[in-house]
Amino acid sequence: MHVDAVKAQSSTTEPLRQNHTWITTLDRYPLGVCLTLFGIATAVNLYKPFHIDDTYHLEAAQWIQQQPLRPMSGQINWYQHKEPMYQANQPPLYFYLIAAVGSLFGYAEVSLHLMQAFFTFLAIYFFQQIARLLRVENGGLLTAFFTLSPAFLVSQNLMVDVPLVALMLAFFYVLLTPRMPTDRMRYLLAGATLSVSLLIKYSSIPLVVVLLVIILFRKHYAYLWAVLIPIGVLAVWSYANLQEYGSIHLLDRPRASWSFGRFAHTIKMLLIGLGAISPFTLLFYLGLIRRQRSPPTAWVVLPLGGMVGFVMATYTQVISEQVAYRLLYGLFLLNGLGLLGLTTRRGKDVVMAVRTGHKPDEPPFVFLLWVGSVATFMVLFSPFMATRHILLMLPPMLFLCAPLLKRVPSAIAAFGVGFAFCLGVMLAVSDWCYADFYRQTAREIRKQLPSDRRVWALGHWGWQWYATQAGMQPYESGLSPLKTGDYVVIPLGVDRQTLSADVRTRVVKRIVPNGTLLTFFSTGHVARFYAGTSWHLTRAPIDTVVIYEVAGRYPKP
Repeated sequence: MHVDAVKAQSSTTEPLRQNHTWITTLDRYPLGVCLTLFGIATAVNLYKPFHIDDTYHLEAAQWIQQQPLRPMSGQINWYQHKEPMYQANQPPLYFYLIAAVGSLFGYAEVSLHLMQAFFTFLAIYFFQQIARLLRVENGGLLTAFFTLSPAFLVSQNLMVDVPLVALMLAFFYVLLTPRMPTDRMRYLLAGATLSVSLLIKYSSIPLVVVLLVIILFRKHYAYLWAVLIPIGVLAVWSYANLQEYGSIHLLDRPRASWSFGRFAHTIKMLLIGLGAISPFTLLFYLGLIRRQRSPPTAWVVLPLGGMVGFVMATYTQVISEQVAYRLLYGLFLLNGLGLLGLTTRRGKDVVMAVRTGHKPDEPPFVFLLWVGSVATFMVLFSPFMATRHILLMLPPMLFLCAPLLKRVPSAIAAFGVGFAFCLGVMLAVSDWCYADFYRQTAREIRKQLPSDRRVWALGHWGWQWYATQAGMQPYESGLSPLKTGDYVVIPLGVDRQTLSADVRTRVVKRIVPNGTLLTFFSTGHVARFYAGTSWHLTRAPIDTVVIYEVAGRYPKP
């Protein structure tokens, strides 16, 4: 934001609430709030086993450690057999960072999750700083909602989405803060930050357009060159691709087919994901309808109590899991529609200002640009919609809805924070158990099988990493030379290779863990939270792992 505009807004904005409640205490001690939330987020991730896409990132980093000048030429088995990295979706800058830490401290969970914790801190810090910059009343409460969202707590792992949202928040902070010596420095830093995020994941591409629009909106035409910084970085990266393997990675990345049915389905999944990761929206709804008198506490207690009763009824099987799934599905969809409606209602002021020839307030204009550009990019170009993708849209939606929190009494807000904390931590713990099942199972299986027999592992995600670490050989469809007496280990709930049809096997053992209360709030079952957009309630086992022995081959027809 232009420096004078920010100063004007700061001087005219309603001062922070003066009655001393626990909410205003959060605003008075921002560093303490930031560190506390950082501690919670880091605690649920620090010792977590590698999970989902972590394995691809680890193997990519190991290749880069050996061949740093040929980052896209490494071969990784992520579908049916080994394929070059340039056929995958992401640029490699984040993999270089993993390789640097791995070369110094080893490819262990704690050291690499400490590296990831750096980005977790940056995300929380810059979110809080933007809230304070705009003098958002209840900024500490808003920061808590952002951090405790399941999309944030669960999606840390060793994946790129938390680093990406951290860089996005830094990018917008640089654009909005008046604490810049010159506008030249502002746009230089914004362009550099955006360039770094682009080399971590291409989902930052819509922010190039946002940067251009903001410069034009402010009539800072002399700084249009800033847009050339990220464009130039992408051009240099594309030239490096041509030199390395003869094509341009940005243009060759996997993309979904275009159809009206897919478009509608993607939007539906986006809305469901928004509802699934936003347990705080009830407070926004109350803020919207409140008038002079405070709404009864029962307006929050009863819905939350109803949710607790629903969970208990599902756990005790009074309500079947299938019915519970459909009810949650509908609830998430309605909640997502509600949050979208609360977000876009702020757009009315922007549209009215434009129609009447006035310049709209910059913060809501910028945040609407952020939401709209990222959502459009995801819907049109993402191969599938996932919860971690929706995380990139959550900060501006929270900022746009923040004024509604001013109408919510602190006692009711406490229920909302408690509910968000419980849901986020329960899902994070459940996901930790989900990841740990594959780590422990891989180690135990290899110890149980004869050391003089070859053991082949089918399946990707975290299982692939731990199976390889345990001494199993990753299977490649149609290429791996299976022989009579070899063992084949297959987790049934993991994305995996196809076993050759002519291989004859017999079942040696099935490993089926008992479902527990810790995994009842589930992110699993074919990684529904990662390959889809919702969590669910289930007492079912995390997965079933089957050990086969190769008994020969069927004769060729």
